[in-house]
Amino acid sequence: MNLNLEAFIRDAKAIAEERGIRWNIELGSDGVAPKGQGWNLTQIVHASPPPTDWLNDFGTDRVTVGVLNANPVPGPVRTYSKKPLPEPRQDLMKACAMDQLLVRRNTCSQVVGNVCRPLRVLATCTASNDPSALTVDDVNFAVETARIIQASGKLADLIFGVVRSILDPNHLIDNGPLFPSLERDKRIHERTAKFTKAEKSVRTDLEERKNAEKLPERRAFWELVRIVFTERPRSFLDLLRFAQAKNLILTGLRDGECTLLPADWKRFHEYLDKEGHPAGQSGGISRSLKLRHFAEKQRVVNEDSIALFETVQHVPAVL
Repeated sequence: MNLNLEAFIRDAKAIAEERGIRWNIELGSDGVAPKGQGWNLTQIVHASPPPTDWLNDFGTDRVTVGVLNANPVPGPVRTYSKKPLPEPRQDLMKACAMDQLLVRRNTCSQVVGNVCRPLRVLATCTASNDPSALTVDDVNFAVETARIIQASGKLADLIFGVVRSILDPNHLIDNGPLFPSLERDKRIHERTAKFTKAEKSVRTDLEERKNAEKLPERRAFWELVRIVFTERPRSFLDLLRFAQAKNLILTGLRDGECTLLPADWKRFHEYLDKEGHPAGQSGGISRSLKLRHFAEKQRVVNEDSIALFETVQHVPAVL
C-alpha cells in the first residue's frame, strides 16, 4: 500500500472517529454486515428518510462473481465466490464513502451506487489484495466484465469514473494515472473554453434550443399559463401545483429550487433617489419583491452537490 493511499485511509478514519462512526464492522461469510450493523449513510449525514441508504456490503460483488464463473478467462482456472474483500479493499471503500459524504458532500445514493458498487466490482475482478497495485489491465478486465453485467454500459462508465475522479486525482495507485491509458468506446475530449463551439452547433437565431424535442410547444406553454392564472384549483394539491407553476413561469426557478423554498421566503428591496427619497416619487420604483431560495448547480471547493446556497430572485411586478 503506497503512502498516498495510507494517508487517504488515515484521514478518513480520523473523520469517522470524530463523528463517532465505528470503522471495523463484523461481517458474515459473504462479506455483508448483519442487519443494522453496517453504516447508515442517511443518519451519518443527518438526512431525512425515506429513503434510508445503508453501506453494509463489504464483500465481492455477487453478480460479478456469477458472470466471472460463467465466463472463465483463458489461463489457470480461478473460482470466484461471494466473500469478504481483503481488509485494504474494505478500507478503501470506507475511505471513499467518508470522503464523498462528508468532504465532497455528495448524496447517499451517489455514494452507494456510483462509488462503492464500481469499487466492489473492480476489487472482485482483480487478484491483488493491495488496491495501490491496480494496473490498466485490471481496470480494462473489470470494464469488460461490467459490460457483460450491464449491456447499457452504465456500470462500465462508473468504473471509469472512480478511476478518473478518485483513484487518479488522489494518487492512490502506484501505476497511475491510469485513466489516460484506458480503452473507451466513447472519446474523452479535452475541456475547451465555454464559448468555443463547433460550427454545426452554432445557432442561427434565438429560437433554436439545445435538445428542442424536450421542450413543450409554444401553444402548450401558453395553455399552461392560461390554466394556472385563470382556472380555479379543484383541490389543495392543484393549488400547490398552480403556485409552483406560477413560480417557475415568473422567476425561472428550477423544479428542485421550488420544492426547497423556505417558509420565510419574502424579501423586499427599497429604492431611493439621490436625495434619499423613495424612487417612486421621481418616476421610478420604490419597492420590489424578492424571492429567497436555495440555488442549485452551485458548488464550492471540494464539494459537489448537496450544499445549499442561499440567494434571492427578483419577482417582476404584475401591472
